[in-house]
Amino acid sequence: MQESPADWASYRDETLPTIGIWIQGKKIFLERSAYDNNMWLLRCPETSGLLAVLSIYVDDLLLSGTPEASEAVWAAIKEKWRISEPEYADLGRAITFCGFEIRQEADGIHVGQAKYVQSLLDKRAQALVGEILWLATRTRADLAYGVSRQSYKLHWTG
Repeated sequence: MQESPADWASYRDETLPTIGIWIQGKKIFLERSAYDNNMWLLRCPETSGLLAVLSIYVDDLLLSGTPEASEAVWAAIKEKWRISEPEYADLGRAITFCGFEIRQEADGIHVGQAKYVQSLLDKRAQALVGEILWLATRTRADLAYGVSRQSYKLHWTG
């Protein structure tokens, strides 16, 4: 689709509530959350119990739900749009969504940003070494050896 993100969001948000999701022989539909426009809920028609939650950021989808509901939601979305194969945060395996690492462990679901924070630190360290290297080549020759060692360590360990 060659449209703006706003056009895609409008189209997506108009289409999502019309996608029928088949669970146990019944066709049910996603409903938009009253609290977050980028969150869609799939509820059991008999009990109104929550079966799945679909969170959206532009064209990235994060789905959490029962295995049956999750499979049904993915199947329905795949019928409407071409999407990549879903990734699952199975026990011990992390997925990344909007810079967050999400993984399921025996004691629950863990959310963190260790990789993102590390990438920020790496960028800052590289910038700092670059700035000191500039200084060493211009006015502080005594810093050259130490800076070259730091640069080497950043390159080969980072």
